[in-house]
Amino acid sequence: MKKHFPAYYRVHRDCLLKGLDKCLIVFDTNALLDIYRLPKDSANQVFDVLEHYKKQILIPNHTAKEYYKDIHKVLLTQIANIEKAQSALCDLMNMFSNRRNQPYISDRSNRHLTTLKNSITRDFNDQKKYLTDQLLYGEYQNKMADLLDGCVLDSFNEAEIEEIKREGEIRYNNHIPPGWKDADKGANRYGDLIIWKEILRLASSNKKSILYISNDQKEDWMIKEKGLTICPQYDLLEEFYKEVNDSNLWFHIYTLDRFLDFVNEKGSAKISEETVNQIRESISSNEMESANTLYDYIQSIQEIVTTPSYMRTLDTMKTVQDIYAQIKMSDNLYPFAAINTFNEVEDKIKMKTTLGNTMDTMNVLAENIAVPQKCETLGSDKAIVNAEDSKIDEKEKE
Repeated sequence: MKKHFPAYYRVHRDCLLKGLDKCLIVFDTNALLDIYRLPKDSANQVFDVLEHYKKQILIPNHTAKEYYKDIHKVLLTQIANIEKAQSALCDLMNMFSNRRNQPYISDRSNRHLTTLKNSITRDFNDQKKYLTDQLLYGEYQNKMADLLDGCVLDSFNEAEIEEIKREGEIRYNNHIPPGWKDADKGANRYGDLIIWKEILRLASSNKKSILYISNDQKEDWMIKEKGLTICPQYDLLEEFYKEVNDSNLWFHIYTLDRFLDFVNEKGSAKISEETVNQIRESISSNEMESANTLYDYIQSIQEIVTTPSYMRTLDTMKTVQDIYAQIKMSDNLYPFAAINTFNEVEDKIKMKTTLGNTMDTMNVLAENIAVPQKCETLGSDKAIVNAEDSKIDEKEKE
């Protein structure tokens, strides 16, 4: 059966281990950018791994463009996060140092708190200086450029890009992976598809197995069931095998932390468990930020749809649509179960386009939007969204 249906044949871990030194390793934008979210020592360990596999690493041309477009934003965001944490730490220390409000805290405990605060502040300052240096002088950006010199694939020409976009419109309308989750992203809505086409062209010309390193685990790349990420979408695998025409080859997707775990198991390069965990936490942190952004947008919509009927004007409806567009354009929202609600709402909105149906559309939003609490816990694959109070859940219980 493997010969006729290779896409449905699950690649065993032992097969991946044996093939790691011979396959092509392709990196996505998010995996490269996550290296800059690490402390300096951990980043150096990842660079050592990249150096070890340099002859096998290839970067899609579109990935390289996205990387250069977003690198400064990533660094500035990290600096802003540190400043926000420093402010929160100061507020916490001020609260504890107020003896009138906290008279039961001993001098000894206060000294311990001060020592801890000074240690954390040094860590903050060291990382902030490292990130600022990267922003101003680009030491590690240059290191990445030197490391990946000669690894970037040739771009498609303008006519080929236009053909991919035309094909993408058909694929996205039929939810054919990858990228259909980014259909409302705007200018870069076909970015994932362009990258996939580069990977297919690479597979066709090289006839080798490919390990794709990407932290994008949305359903337009991966099959997910009951919170488990199982494997790449079968449509992707079928396209891959059509290009290579060899059932003994394979295409697989790993997140950066899983790849580094894999490298450790292989024993081909050394990387600390601390560094792997930092990357895993970085991926989870990015998803948590997206989850709480989703929460804020949902609350904004709820405030609008719960206003008295006489206040629901066409301008208000436009505000709802703008907020919804922001939700759809935000990165990494789709791992969350709550987004399914919005997909359903979107379908109903599209059915109500005339002026006379504006009020009905508002009611659809009011009836269907679930307002989750902010995420308290988050796994590596999805946010756990609490929507116990949603009207949808109440209807299901009935």
